Amino acid sequence: MVFVFVYGTLKQGFANHHYLAGLEMRPGWVEGYQLHQGPGYPYAAPGQSRIYGEVYPVDDALLAQLDALEETPHYYRRIGCQVHFGGGETCPAYLYVRPEAAGLPVIPQGKYNLT
Repeated sequence: MVFVFVYGTLKQGFANHHYLAGLEMRPGWVEGYQLHQGPGYPYAAPGQSRIYGEVYPVDDALLAQLDALEETPHYYRRIGCQVHFGGGETCPAYLYVRPEAAGLPVIPQGKYNLT
């Protein structure tokens, strides 16, 4: 079992959440990344900010499904990160990033919302 940090369409209330529905969720954030507005969904890229999202435990089979959804490694890259929770607690997790998105508009609050 590993953890995945999600910040876009895999979050509760979004189109791809069905992959993670029924799993235990914890809200958290990652440091050192920025959220960028892409065509219909956000991208995470290295930056000097914070991204807010949700953390889920996944097994190897589900991780492989998420990799296929995110077209890893050709579109998104799955990397390791440290997720922060309140009270100083952290945990290691995977994060899907697209470094090429750094030139797109920044979502300044670091949180992708339904609009």
